Amino acid sequence: MLLLYQVVMAWGLGYFLVEMRAMVVDPEDTDSAVRLGLHLLPTREYPRLRALLPAMADLDADAEFAAGLDALLERFAP
Repeated sequence: MLLLYQVVMAWGLGYFLVEMRAMVVDPEDTDSAVRLGLHLLPTREYPRLRALLPAMADLDADAEFAAGLDALLERFAP
């Protein structure tokens, strides 16, 4: 049970820290990538990350958190 507690707490805290680090650069912009400042990443230094911007900008963080937590809890199910 202690391991389950540690895993769930680590997942929850990790999610919280990632969500709290998101900085809104331009709250008025309707483009998610611009609003979060992801377009400022240099293409030469981060070509793969820049290619993922459309998918990253429109992620449903709550759904991703729930899916990850479900996957973790399934590993501990009897």
